[in-house]
Amino acid sequence: MTRLCLIIPVYNEAGNLAPLAAELARAVNTQAGLERILWVDNGSSDGSSQELEALSARYPWSRVLRLPENRGYGGGLRAGVSETRGFTHIGWIPADGQISVKDLLSVWERCRQNPAEVHKGLRVHRQDSLSQRFVSLAYSWIARRVLHLTARDVNGLPKILPSHLVRAACERPAASGFVFDAEMLLFAQSRHIAVNEHAVGWHARRSGSSSWSRRRIQTYLETLRSLLRLRELRAPI
Repeated sequence: MTRLCLIIPVYNEAGNLAPLAAELARAVNTQAGLERILWVDNGSSDGSSQELEALSARYPWSRVLRLPENRGYGGGLRAGVSETRGFTHIGWIPADGQISVKDLLSVWERCRQNPAEVHKGLRVHRQDSLSQRFVSLAYSWIARRVLHLTARDVNGLPKILPSHLVRAACERPAASGFVFDAEMLLFAQSRHIAVNEHAVGWHARRSGSSSWSRRRIQTYLETLRSLLRLRELRAPI
C-alpha cells in the first residue's frame, strides 16, 4: 500500500498556514494514501510557530518539526526527511499556496499508478511575475547543463519520490541550500529511475513575500556555487 508523508517547509508564513491546512484536511479525508502532513518550522519568527502548534492540535494527521534556527530550503527538507519513517513515499510543497492541493492530488494519483518512479510538477500556468518566471527558466537551463538533468522544470513542485530513494540521497554529502530539488533529481537519474513531469499551475502567493526575493543577488551566487559543488559530488553519487 502506498503511503505518503508530505513535508511542508515553513519560514515566516503565518498568514498562509490556516487556509492551506483547511484544504489539506479535505484532501486527507478523501485521498487514499495521503496520511501525514509534516510542517517543518524552519526558524520562523513571525508567529508561524504558534499557528503550527494550533493546527497540530486541531488536525490529527498534522505534525510539526521545529528547528530553532533557519537551515535554508535544503536543510529544512533534510530535517523533515528524517521524520518520515514508515511511509512509502515522501513529497513536498511550499507553504505559500502557490501549488494547489488539487494539483498535488493529481500528481499523487499519477504516482500511485507508477509508485517506483519520480513524479513532479511542471509549471505551465504561472501567475508569478515575469522576472520570477525568467529566473526560474534560467535556473532550470543552467541546472540541466551543469548536471545533465533531463527534467524541464527542475524546481517544479510538488515532488513525490519513493521514500527509500530520498533517504539514500540524504545520506550522501549535500551540496546545500536551494539546489535540494536538483540534487534529488540527479540522484534518481543516476539510478536510472524515470522522472515524470505533470502539468500544474503556479499561483500567486496568498500573503507575504518570499525570503529569497529580498536577497536575490546573493541567492543567485550561492545557488551557482552549490550547483558546481553538486557537480563535484556527482561521481560518488
